[in-house]
Amino acid sequence: MYSNNKKERLEKYDKLIDKVNEIMYGSEEKVMSQRKLAKLIGNTSAQICRWLNKEQGLNMETAFLLCQVFNLEPTDYFEIFDNIQISKNNQEYSEYNNLISQLSEENLQKVYEYINYLLYLQNQEKEARRNLVRKIDK
Repeated sequence: MYSNNKKERLEKYDKLIDKVNEIMYGSEEKVMSQRKLAKLIGNTSAQICRWLNKEQGLNMETAFLLCQVFNLEPTDYFEIFDNIQISKNNQEYSEYNNLISQLSEENLQKVYEYINYLLYLQNQEKEARRNLVRKIDK
């Protein structure tokens, strides 16, 4: 069977994958092919198939891309801060937690929007690098 770590990665975005499957295949009219989705997010259709069949887990960046493609709200499907690689015993974590706890709901929303903006920029840079590699390969 799966190790706990692999199982956690597979289950982490289950709700999101279920929603993507529902959107793509929930009606008689096919919304988007795996090939088209793969092209949109810069992956292979085989990889998309593995995610949709829950054979392989997603990373947070891909989860955000899927949310963008299907116009879904990321916080409905996963915790926004679960990708922070900080130990809970770490002093930095305590400082972040303290700062976040002092924010109003309005400012928390601004932080969330800013994080999404940074992820968008990061994805744009990544796509620009992929395009450059594609041009070089031709």
